[in-house]
Amino acid sequence: VHFPLALLRKPSPSAIPGPSEGQVLEERLTQHLQEMCQRPAAQCRAFAQSYAQVLQQQSTECLDLILRATKHKAPTAFTLMENFYRALQELHVPAPPSMTAQFAKLGFQCLSRPMFLQFLSSGVFTPPAS
Repeated sequence: VHFPLALLRKPSPSAIPGPSEGQVLEERLTQHLQEMCQRPAAQCRAFAQSYAQVLQQQSTECLDLILRATKHKAPTAFTLMENFYRALQELHVPAPPSMTAQFAKLGFQCLSRPMFLQFLSSGVFTPPAS
């Protein structure tokens, strides 16, 4: 059973942008390291930033693998990318920068118009900034 991802996300309550997912991840990890390891804040922050960069690189590599493995198979690519997106959201890992446009493009190709608009209005797909 395919449960529409658009139903899982709620629209942003404010038009004012908050911290990015990467910033939230770094801040939470910094706080955690300070509490658990009793290290100086600057050291914890440096580690958190390095860790976030590694996660960003690995998520970009995973996205590239998904796209290469599903070349010319849009429905399969969309399903895998949707699952990858859910995993990133659950783990609070920022999505690769190129994923937003590719995910929306595949959604446009694979979803019905009403479902695509639902994904768009719920914030799963974000239009590119002009």
